[in-house]
Amino acid sequence: MWWTLSLAVAADPLSTPVNARPIEAHLEQVLRETPAMPPCTSTHAVVATPIKAARATSELREGSLVHAASRAIDGDAKTAWVEGVAGVGLGQALRLRVEGAFPQGLMVTPGYAKDAERWRKNQRVAVARVQWLKPADDSIDPDTAWASDQLVPTSTEPLLVRFATVDGALPVGKAQVIDFVSFWEQNMEQTEVVAIDLVVVEVEGAGAAYEDTVISEVSWLHLGPRKEISCAPGWCASQGERAATIDGC
Repeated sequence: MWWTLSLAVAADPLSTPVNARPIEAHLEQVLRETPAMPPCTSTHAVVATPIKAARATSELREGSLVHAASRAIDGDAKTAWVEGVAGVGLGQALRLRVEGAFPQGLMVTPGYAKDAERWRKNQRVAVARVQWLKPADDSIDPDTAWASDQLVPTSTEPLLVRFATVDGALPVGKAQVIDFVSFWEQNMEQTEVVAIDLVVVEVEGAGAAYEDTVISEVSWLHLGPRKEISCAPGWCASQGERAATIDGC
């Protein structure tokens, strides 16, 4: 099922909102909480959960095979969503349904991970925009808003995500973590979010034989057990006796 792109992003799908917050994805399978106070970063293991519904702005058809959005949420990195427009698919997007507990991150495999040859021959996503979506009207319940595509961006700034590279290139077949934890700290608007758009902004095409841009797999991430905590240099010492009551000091 396709949707009208103008509902999800700016009228020009290639434009990036000026208020988009630039962040970097990472290859570590962790999520980090970095509150302003106390300035102590907690690192957590991740708990991955499947995304139950997705749609796309376009899908590549090869004979009877459709590289549909559903192939990016099937838990199989050997299948993939492939955009289906002319060119490298800038502005094309996956729309992902948010249900249950709000996700604290997103895991993305930004290329065709079936094997190294397919990874190299197809376009990989170098930069993506994460846009939060809510019902177009307060009177529309979340299920109806999703089913009828009556969704609009929230007022919260989107994320402009650059995927991590190794030796100047996206590492072959590797899933990457986009961290929402600190971004949404104490922001109640997340309760309105029905879906998230993952929009292709830039691609990596070095060595590619095809213009098709591919995402093999996406899944939600939630905080798992805490692995470590560290505080800003000198901060604990500045708290004197109070430091003994602060986790991480």
